[in-house]
Amino acid sequence: MIYKKSIFSISPAVEVAYDLHLSAALMRACVSGQRSEAALFRDAREFRSKLLNDSNTDWKDGFSLQKIMEDKALRAPFTGSRKPKNEAEINAAARHIPISVNLAMVTDFVRTDSDKLWAVGDRMALMVRRGAPDQAQYNRVMNAISEDVGDCWASFVNFKINELATKSQLSLEDANIVDRLTCRSRTPQNHEQTFTSEDSELRALLYPFAAEFFVSVDVLSKWKGRLLSSHFASLLDSLLRLHAFSEVRYLAMANSLLFDLALSADQQSYSEDDIREKFKSLQQRCALSSDANLNEEIESCANLLELARFFFNSFDDDYNIGHKISSVSNIAIWFSQIRSGDPIFNRIKNRLRSSFDNGTQARKIKNSPALKNFKEFLKYVVQQGMVEKGLDGEFDQSYWAKKSGNYRAAPWKMCISPVGSLLFAGLACRGLPSCTFSDIAMRMKQAGLAVSKSGKDQLQVNLKSLGLTIDSPDGVGGFLVSNPFKTTP
Repeated sequence: MIYKKSIFSISPAVEVAYDLHLSAALMRACVSGQRSEAALFRDAREFRSKLLNDSNTDWKDGFSLQKIMEDKALRAPFTGSRKPKNEAEINAAARHIPISVNLAMVTDFVRTDSDKLWAVGDRMALMVRRGAPDQAQYNRVMNAISEDVGDCWASFVNFKINELATKSQLSLEDANIVDRLTCRSRTPQNHEQTFTSEDSELRALLYPFAAEFFVSVDVLSKWKGRLLSSHFASLLDSLLRLHAFSEVRYLAMANSLLFDLALSADQQSYSEDDIREKFKSLQQRCALSSDANLNEEIESCANLLELARFFFNSFDDDYNIGHKISSVSNIAIWFSQIRSGDPIFNRIKNRLRSSFDNGTQARKIKNSPALKNFKEFLKYVVQQGMVEKGLDGEFDQSYWAKKSGNYRAAPWKMCISPVGSLLFAGLACRGLPSCTFSDIAMRMKQAGLAVSKSGKDQLQVNLKSLGLTIDSPDGVGGFLVSNPFKTTP
């Protein structure tokens, strides 16, 4: 979904490998600023080719990605419960499995979709930059996230290569891949060119959760010194998952709104103020209920987005649609042009209507790979990750959606997780000893989630089970919540 590199673009957020930790992507973006994406991809592809190639004579001990996955200590976090039926399925599954739940930075390097290898890290870093007041604040927070954190990926690669060097004829020259992959400079990615190319007013209309996200990441980074690294990663992942979901969902709604306005621009006049109010009104009603049916929400949202994507990408390069929708003033000028009579626009509009009349467009939307990709992302990013039953259990407690039953066809519904409850209790306290339920609900709404009656009950259960409920002075849920991350004198 390109729209000629428009600020409305969603592709980098949704075209991802669905086994990737978002916190892993952001952590990698915090330390890889001096490496070009091409260089990172080239080195990662070289290492991955060794992992996937059992017949390589230098790796004759049979070390491969599949072998890694047989190690219980390196069990992947997002594997399905169904066991592979044959060797082909085993190999296929291995290519889509992150190496470890703890070695977060490894996940960037086991991607199989080479064209989108770095899209997730870019997107997560851009989320931080769009919310930051300036570049200096962005760099400060990104450095705080990576401060005093050893490069887990480098340690893993170094250990395995040294191990292989003693068991095989692995050339010592090949070992320099460790130096190339470690990102020793440890500087954050620089997205200033992308940021400055965006219209600031339109950015505020399209990314309403960005400022709140930056504040939350900033606060979370200050808790870091008092947390285990695994706990910090879990909290960060929970925050990223909700904000990534809210951002992409809202962008889909904004694309649909722009599409609707464009189709009616030949019949109705829209001033710049009218357009601003339309987007601000969308912001007011965009929060998703905490008990919403995820399947239904995604189905509705995805179909509207795919229709808008098809329409805007129908224009030739000469039409310069990217420029026409690059700012509120340019959108208003474009709508005025449509109202005055725009033959190219009218041709595209009539073609779209005709394709719906004969059913062609409906079939294209239904079978669109981009549509399926978008649905998978919105579902994956918030749903509870599952591994094999037994001792592994339901390891993922940072989710924002959960199955509403134990049967296979049970619908996925939005749900506040224990980690999410803990995270937003800390954020809502704002450094004070305690906060109220209303404070937590307000903070969640600023992240795109409206706490419903059942969500309120679930949140109260989570907070009580975590031992954070201090008091319930009235009978309508006005309890106090202790700050789980308060500083000690």
